[in-house]
Amino acid sequence: MRFEPMSRRRKTERPEQSEQSEQLDTGMPLQVHINQAAKMLSYSTRTIRRLIEHGELQTVGHYKRRRVVTSSIYEYQKRNLS
Repeated sequence: MRFEPMSRRRKTERPEQSEQSEQLDTGMPLQVHINQAAKMLSYSTRTIRRLIEHGELQTVGHYKRRRVVTSSIYEYQKRNLS
């Protein structure tokens, strides 16, 4: 394979940005520690773990690397507005 400078390479068009990629530009993290999620919601870490067990909050990772998906925190708040 022959090396071609960037100027000669064919440029591909970028697909339109989705809502999720627009959220990336806001500076908010995509996921947070369980401790941070507890602070965001003013709950204990045990309550956050219960919400995760009941499927109220989505997580990624396992054990110590487990993180709460930020969008699931906002969705939880919308569902539980009084």
